[in-house]
Amino acid sequence: MSNYFEIEETGDLPLEFEGTLIFEDSSRWVNARENNRFHELSLYQVEVPEGELYVVHIHYKTFWQGEDCFSHCYQVKSKAEIKEVLQRYDPIEYLQGYPKGEQWEEKQAALEQRLTFDWRQLKVNALKALGFRRVIGSTN
Repeated sequence: MSNYFEIEETGDLPLEFEGTLIFEDSSRWVNARENNRFHELSLYQVEVPEGELYVVHIHYKTFWQGEDCFSHCYQVKSKAEIKEVLQRYDPIEYLQGYPKGEQWEEKQAALEQRLTFDWRQLKVNALKALGFRRVIGSTN
């Protein structure tokens, strides 16, 4: 069943389409801990005259004062391309974090590590939902 979606993107016009939401998850809550910087990931399947199209929506959210959120959509033609987008995405690209200075380096490194780890798990959840697996040897 197709639904209407309108997604706000940072620095661009909203993206409008009719499609099906095929995956949605967030790293806002991890191990019963609420994060104030996190990612939301949504995947949509869109029927177009040429066949299928997928929309990958990645939304970096921060509740930290002075930091900006970032939202972007990628349009791809296959699940394999979804995997490529998710693997190329840098989860700390838009992170501002702590001020520059030696006294903040350890906290900044821990923040970057947490955001990277949480993104990795979000990515794995999406790829599993799409049917991707790692296979060693025979599957008979």
